[in-house]
Amino acid sequence: MNNKQKLLTATAITGTIVSASAFTVFDYAICRRKKQPDVRKKEKWKPYLDYVLKEQEWLKEHQEQELKEIRSKDGLTLRAAYIPRENAKGTIICMHGYHSTNNIEFVPEVRFLWNLGYSILLPWQRSHGKSEGRYITYGVKERHDLKRWILYTNRHLAAKNKDIFLCGISMGCATTLMAAGLDLPDNVKGIIADCGFTPPWDIIKHVAKERFHLPPFPLMYMVDLISEVVAGFGLKEVSIPEIMKRNKIPVLFIHGDADYQGVHDLWMTIKGFAIRSIDDSKEGVASFLKRNPTTSVVAVADGKIVGSILCGHDGRRGCLYHVCVDEAYRMHGIGKSMVVFCMQELQKEHISKVSLIAFTVNDIGNAFWKQIGWTKREDLNYYDFTLNTENIIRYNEE
Repeated sequence: MNNKQKLLTATAITGTIVSASAFTVFDYAICRRKKQPDVRKKEKWKPYLDYVLKEQEWLKEHQEQELKEIRSKDGLTLRAAYIPRENAKGTIICMHGYHSTNNIEFVPEVRFLWNLGYSILLPWQRSHGKSEGRYITYGVKERHDLKRWILYTNRHLAAKNKDIFLCGISMGCATTLMAAGLDLPDNVKGIIADCGFTPPWDIIKHVAKERFHLPPFPLMYMVDLISEVVAGFGLKEVSIPEIMKRNKIPVLFIHGDADYQGVHDLWMTIKGFAIRSIDDSKEGVASFLKRNPTTSVVAVADGKIVGSILCGHDGRRGCLYHVCVDEAYRMHGIGKSMVVFCMQELQKEHISKVSLIAFTVNDIGNAFWKQIGWTKREDLNYYDFTLNTENIIRYNEE
């Protein structure tokens, strides 16, 4: 066998391995699973099992016997449970997460929301529970399903044309945020976005790495191709950040404080980074975020936090702290995108000026701020005074 034949053989074998791996990842991440989730078998629910089972019984007692049905844009029959409320103020549509169901994730909220005076619509997302479908599209097609549920609510349910609120958890959160980019009726008044995630590409790349120990290239391009041909959607087809830039519907974002560890781990990788023992502790950051709940930002790629900014204001001037991007992810516009986000959030709070401190020895940082159009002040002296000597500064090793 000559070298050309060896090369062709190796290429054929590699292509076969990549294709087989891509179909395996596609089947695991995108295809419907036969087994339905059982809350009694989920480890994370065990401490709350008695409460969950009690609330599931309440849901059964209060929901209408007949399920609601719609047809999706691509011909699937989708179903939902409906809990009507007499003299309802409106309807809350709750979208569950990936490989979950409507009577698990929303059990803690349904009675509470109902008691506030709202009817509750609980769809099974396509390829879940009592709804038809073979493929899960991470919100790409589900957003159109949600719009049809909104239109159905306005046309057929008791509180028609009253206020509608959208509530989503995990993949359901992605569905609601993607739906915000569609032409929705004016009576959609708000979105509750609980624990959303990055685009399907990033999620599936993370699954491939963590579960199957597979590198992203060239695997992800093959998975994307299979998704487009077989399931009819692209893994990068919809961008939630781009939708949110144009969105006019109020959104309440909910996330846990587990991000702190990811951000702290990132800080520890930055050479020369100054970390204060009190201000930068979990409690210190939580206190900062409590005073400034909407202005800070993290950037996520490959299933991990790769950038962060702490941003706040005193009512007159905004300030950026701990602006950093993982060294492996620099020169991709992540830093600038985070800064723009913070500035836009400060503008919403009517802050006209924003400042930061960059150490003179930080050549990379100073070049970055100059490159994106910030002005270095030559007419100021910076003073500080230490109020707490226990707030010790430690620098990461160069």
